[in-house]
Amino acid sequence: TVLFTHRSGFISEKGFIHNLVFVSTLMLVFTLSLLLMSAISSRQRRLLQKTRSASLLDPIFGLPNLRAFSRDLSQYPRSLLCFVRVSEMDVLSRNYGMQLRIQFKQQLAMGLKLLMQPGERVYHLPGYDLALRLNCDDSEQKLERIQHYVDNFRLIWNDLPLHPNIGLAYCTVFSPVEHLHMLLGELSGIAEISLTTGKPESNK
Repeated sequence: TVLFTHRSGFISEKGFIHNLVFVSTLMLVFTLSLLLMSAISSRQRRLLQKTRSASLLDPIFGLPNLRAFSRDLSQYPRSLLCFVRVSEMDVLSRNYGMQLRIQFKQQLAMGLKLLMQPGERVYHLPGYDLALRLNCDDSEQKLERIQHYVDNFRLIWNDLPLHPNIGLAYCTVFSPVEHLHMLLGELSGIAEISLTTGKPESNK
Protein backbone atom coordinates (compact mmCIF):
# COMPACT_ATOMS: atom_id res chain seq x y z
CA THR A 1 0.00 0.00 0.00
CA VAL A 2 2.87 2.38 0.84
CA LEU A 3 4.64 1.60 -2.41
CA PHE A 4 1.47 2.11 -4.42
CA THR A 5 0.79 5.43 -2.68
CA HIS A 6 4.31 6.68 -3.48
CA ARG A 7 4.45 5.12 -6.93
CA SER A 8 5.39 8.41 -8.52
CA GLY A 9 8.88 7.99 -7.12
CA PHE A 10 9.30 4.58 -8.71
CA ILE A 11 7.25 4.63 -11.92
CA SER A 12 8.28 6.86 -14.78
CA GLU A 13 6.17 7.88 -17.72
CA LYS A 14 8.67 6.64 -20.32
CA GLY A 15 9.82 3.13 -19.26
CA PHE A 16 6.75 0.97 -19.97
CA ILE A 17 8.59 -2.34 -19.53
CA HIS A 18 10.18 -1.10 -16.32
CA ASN A 19 6.81 -0.01 -15.00
CA LEU A 20 5.17 -3.29 -15.97
CA VAL A 21 7.86 -5.36 -14.24
CA PHE A 22 7.67 -3.19 -11.14
CA VAL A 23 3.89 -3.39 -10.84
CA SER A 24 3.92 -7.14 -11.51
CA THR A 25 6.51 -7.60 -8.78
CA LEU A 26 4.37 -5.68 -6.32
CA MET A 27 1.34 -7.83 -7.15
CA LEU A 28 3.37 -11.02 -6.84
CA VAL A 29 4.80 -10.06 -3.46
CA PHE A 30 1.36 -9.00 -2.23
CA THR A 31 -0.19 -12.28 -3.40
CA LEU A 32 2.55 -14.37 -1.79
CA SER A 33 2.09 -12.45 1.46
CA LEU A 34 -1.64 -13.21 1.44
CA LEU A 35 -1.03 -16.90 0.78
CA LEU A 36 1.59 -17.09 3.53
CA MET A 37 -0.66 -15.39 6.09
CA SER A 38 -3.55 -17.63 5.07
CA ALA A 39 -1.42 -20.77 5.54
CA ILE A 40 -0.21 -19.59 8.95
CA SER A 41 -3.74 -18.73 10.06
CA SER A 42 -5.11 -22.09 8.88
CA ARG A 43 -2.34 -23.96 10.71
CA GLN A 44 -3.04 -22.06 13.92
CA ARG A 45 -6.76 -22.84 13.66
CA ARG A 46 -6.01 -26.56 13.18
CA LEU A 47 -3.65 -26.58 16.17
CA LEU A 48 -6.24 -24.79 18.29
CA GLN A 49 -8.92 -27.29 17.27
CA LYS A 50 -6.63 -30.22 18.11
CA THR A 51 -5.85 -28.66 21.50
CA ARG A 52 -9.54 -28.20 22.28
CA SER A 53 -10.34 -31.76 21.23
CA ALA A 54 -7.48 -33.15 23.31
CA SER A 55 -8.69 -31.26 26.39
CA LEU A 56 -12.04 -33.08 26.16
CA LEU A 57 -10.60 -36.59 25.83
CA ASP A 58 -8.86 -38.76 28.40
CA PRO A 59 -5.56 -39.80 26.78
CA ILE A 60 -5.33 -43.17 28.56
CA PHE A 61 -8.87 -44.52 28.27
CA GLY A 62 -9.72 -42.77 25.00
CA LEU A 63 -13.09 -41.62 26.37
CA PRO A 64 -14.59 -38.14 26.78
CA ASN A 65 -13.71 -36.75 30.20
CA LEU A 66 -15.60 -34.83 32.87
CA ARG A 67 -15.05 -31.53 31.09
CA ALA A 68 -16.67 -32.90 27.92
CA PHE A 69 -19.49 -34.29 30.06
CA SER A 70 -20.21 -30.87 31.56
CA ARG A 71 -20.09 -29.23 28.13
CA ASP A 72 -22.44 -31.77 26.54
CA LEU A 73 -24.98 -31.45 29.37
CA SER A 74 -25.17 -27.72 28.69
CA GLN A 75 -26.03 -28.37 25.03
CA TYR A 76 -29.23 -30.30 25.81
CA PRO A 77 -32.19 -28.77 27.66
CA ARG A 78 -33.00 -32.11 29.33
CA SER A 79 -30.87 -35.23 29.81
CA LEU A 80 -30.95 -38.57 31.56
CA LEU A 81 -27.75 -38.91 33.57
CA CYS A 82 -26.68 -42.46 34.40
CA PHE A 83 -23.85 -43.29 36.80
CA VAL A 84 -22.11 -46.66 36.34
CA ARG A 85 -20.42 -47.85 39.54
CA VAL A 86 -17.86 -50.64 39.04
CA SER A 87 -17.49 -52.44 42.35
CA GLU A 88 -14.32 -54.25 43.42
CA MET A 89 -12.27 -52.69 40.65
CA ASP A 90 -9.84 -51.32 43.22
CA VAL A 91 -9.07 -54.84 44.44
CA LEU A 92 -8.78 -56.20 40.90
CA SER A 93 -6.45 -53.37 39.88
CA ARG A 94 -4.15 -54.06 42.81
CA ASN A 95 -4.05 -57.76 41.98
CA TYR A 96 -3.82 -57.63 38.18
CA GLY A 97 -2.43 -54.16 37.48
CA MET A 98 -3.50 -50.92 35.85
CA GLN A 99 -3.90 -52.52 32.43
CA LEU A 100 -6.87 -54.52 33.67
CA ARG A 101 -8.64 -51.37 34.79
CA ILE A 102 -8.04 -49.69 31.43
CA GLN A 103 -9.19 -52.66 29.36
CA PHE A 104 -12.23 -53.28 31.56
CA LYS A 105 -13.51 -49.71 31.25
CA GLN A 106 -12.77 -49.54 27.53
CA GLN A 107 -14.64 -52.75 26.71
CA LEU A 108 -17.52 -51.88 29.03
CA ALA A 109 -17.83 -48.47 27.38
CA MET A 110 -17.62 -50.02 23.92
CA GLY A 111 -20.54 -52.31 24.65
CA LEU A 112 -22.60 -49.49 26.17
CA LYS A 113 -22.10 -47.38 23.05
CA LEU A 114 -23.85 -50.05 20.98
CA LEU A 115 -27.00 -49.51 23.05
CA MET A 116 -27.07 -45.75 22.53
CA GLN A 117 -28.81 -43.40 20.17
CA PRO A 118 -27.01 -40.67 18.17
CA GLY A 119 -25.87 -37.89 20.49
CA GLU A 120 -25.69 -40.13 23.57
CA ARG A 121 -22.21 -40.73 24.97
CA VAL A 122 -20.13 -42.57 27.57
CA TYR A 123 -17.76 -40.54 29.74
CA HIS A 124 -14.73 -41.50 31.79
CA LEU A 125 -14.83 -40.42 35.44
CA PRO A 126 -11.81 -40.30 37.74
CA GLY A 127 -11.49 -43.59 39.56
CA TYR A 128 -13.36 -46.70 38.48
CA ASP A 129 -16.69 -45.34 37.26
CA LEU A 130 -18.39 -44.18 34.08
CA ALA A 131 -21.15 -41.69 33.34
CA LEU A 132 -23.71 -41.77 30.55
CA ARG A 133 -25.64 -38.91 29.00
CA LEU A 134 -28.86 -40.23 27.48
CA ASN A 135 -31.87 -38.71 25.81
CA CYS A 136 -34.96 -38.81 27.99
CA ASP A 137 -37.24 -40.65 25.56
CA ASP A 138 -37.95 -44.29 26.51
CA SER A 139 -35.80 -43.92 29.61
CA GLU A 140 -37.15 -47.02 31.36
CA GLN A 141 -36.43 -49.28 28.38
CA LYS A 142 -32.93 -47.81 28.05
CA LEU A 143 -32.14 -48.43 31.68
CA GLU A 144 -33.42 -52.00 31.42
CA ARG A 145 -31.19 -52.68 28.41
CA ILE A 146 -28.18 -51.17 30.18
CA GLN A 147 -28.84 -53.19 33.33
CA HIS A 148 -29.17 -56.38 31.28
CA TYR A 149 -25.91 -55.63 29.51
CA VAL A 150 -23.86 -54.95 32.66
CA ASP A 151 -25.33 -58.03 34.34
CA ASN A 152 -23.99 -60.19 31.52
CA PHE A 153 -20.74 -58.33 30.87
CA ARG A 154 -17.56 -60.36 31.31
CA LEU A 155 -13.95 -59.41 30.72
CA ILE A 156 -11.72 -62.32 29.75
CA TRP A 157 -8.37 -61.62 31.40
CA ASN A 158 -5.69 -64.27 30.91
CA ASP A 159 -8.44 -66.83 30.16
CA LEU A 160 -10.18 -65.85 33.41
CA PRO A 161 -13.69 -64.34 33.15
CA LEU A 162 -13.97 -61.32 35.45
CA HIS A 163 -17.33 -59.89 36.45
CA PRO A 164 -17.26 -57.42 39.34
CA ASN A 165 -20.64 -56.14 40.49
CA ILE A 166 -21.82 -53.08 38.60
CA GLY A 167 -24.36 -50.66 40.05
CA LEU A 168 -26.46 -48.10 38.18
CA ALA A 169 -27.87 -44.82 39.44
CA TYR A 170 -29.75 -42.29 37.35
CA CYS A 171 -31.54 -38.96 37.45
CA THR A 172 -33.03 -36.42 35.09
CA VAL A 173 -31.23 -33.08 34.82
CA PHE A 174 -32.09 -29.79 33.16
CA SER A 175 -29.60 -27.38 31.63
CA PRO A 176 -27.68 -25.63 33.07
CA VAL A 177 -26.50 -28.30 35.50
CA GLU A 178 -25.01 -26.69 38.59
CA HIS A 179 -22.81 -28.46 41.15
CA LEU A 180 -22.17 -31.41 38.83
CA HIS A 181 -19.46 -32.83 41.11
CA MET A 182 -21.85 -32.91 44.06
CA LEU A 183 -24.51 -34.57 41.92
CA LEU A 184 -22.07 -37.26 40.77
CA GLY A 185 -21.05 -37.87 44.38
CA GLU A 186 -24.70 -38.35 45.33
CA LEU A 187 -25.26 -40.75 42.43
CA SER A 188 -22.15 -42.69 43.44
CA GLY A 189 -23.71 -43.37 46.83
CA ILE A 190 -27.02 -44.34 45.23
CA ALA A 191 -25.19 -46.71 42.87
CA GLU A 192 -23.86 -48.52 45.94
CA ILE A 193 -27.48 -49.34 46.82
CA SER A 194 -27.96 -50.65 43.28
CA LEU A 195 -25.22 -53.19 43.93
CA THR A 196 -27.50 -54.74 46.53
CA THR A 197 -30.87 -54.40 44.81
CA GLY A 198 -29.60 -55.45 41.35
CA LYS A 199 -31.57 -52.75 39.54
CA PRO A 200 -31.05 -49.09 38.58
CA GLU A 201 -31.72 -46.72 41.47
CA SER A 202 -32.78 -43.09 41.27
CA ASN A 203 -32.17 -40.14 43.57
CA LYS A 204 -35.89 -39.38 43.71
